Amino acid sequence: MGQGRNNAYGGAAPRLPGAVLVHLRNMNKVLEIDEANAYAVVEPGVRFFDLYEAIRAGGHQLMISVPDLGWGSVIGNTLDHGFGYTPYGDHTASQCGMEVVLGDGDVLRTGMGAMRGNGAWQTYKKGFGPSADGLFMQSNFGIVTKMGMWLLPTPECYMSCYASVPKESDLEALIDTLRPLVLDRTIPNYPIVGNVLGAASQTSPRKDWYNGDGPLPDSVLDDMTKKLNCGHWNMRFALYGREASLNPSASITAPASLSCRAARYRFAY
Repeated sequence: MGQGRNNAYGGAAPRLPGAVLVHLRNMNKVLEIDEANAYAVVEPGVRFFDLYEAIRAGGHQLMISVPDLGWGSVIGNTLDHGFGYTPYGDHTASQCGMEVVLGDGDVLRTGMGAMRGNGAWQTYKKGFGPSADGLFMQSNFGIVTKMGMWLLPTPECYMSCYASVPKESDLEALIDTLRPLVLDRTIPNYPIVGNVLGAASQTSPRKDWYNGDGPLPDSVLDDMTKKLNCGHWNMRFALYGREASLNPSASITAPASLSCRAARYRFAY
C-alpha cells in the first residue's frame, strides 16, 4: 500500500501465511504538480509530508488534504478509503487516474490513461466503458505504482471554526444545526465531532480525573468541560473562500446551548 504507516487503516505486516510483501517506500517521487489544473501525480512511497514539501518548494498555491498522521503514504491512505479534513478530504473521491501493475505483470492505466500521453488523465476520472478504479481500493488485485490526486487551490482566506454544546443531551441540537450547512456546502469540508473524553485523553490519563471503576460519573465529565474549556460535544469545521464572504454568524442560526468561535487566517500570495 506504500509506506505501511497508515495507522488504523492497515500496517506493513502480512496477515496470512504465504502472503507477499512488496516494499514500495523507495518509490517516493512526486512526479508532477500541475497548479493550473490543481493536481499532483505521486508514487506509492510519497508521504503527505513529502507532497506538502514539494508544493512549498515549488511555490505552488495549492493545499493538500492530510489525515491525522502525515507520515503515511498518499496512495496507501487513498486506497484504504482514508479521509482528511479539507473539501477534498474524501481521498478516494479525490484520486484521478491510476497506473497499476497486475498479477501477471501487465500494466493497467485507469480512466483516460488508457491513451498514452492523454492530458486529461488526472483531470477526468472516466474513460470509455466500465471504471476499474474501485477494483484496487482495499484489495490485492494489483499494485498501484502511480496515481493522480486532486488538490485544493489555496483560497484567499481560511477560517477555522469550533462549535460546542454544554450537555451530553445537546448532541442532537448540534447535529441538527450544522447538518443543513454541510448538505448545502456552506461548510465545505469534513467536520469532526468528539466528546469531552476525547479532548481529555489528548492531555492527561484517566487517573488524573477519576480512580473508580466503570464509566466516569457525570460530575467528573462536567468538571472536565470546565477545566478544559470545552463542551460535552465539540465540532471542528472550516470555511474557505474570499475574506469578505467568511462570516459564520450570518450562516448559522443556533440554539442558545450552542457555542461557536472561529479564527480567521488570510493567505499571503
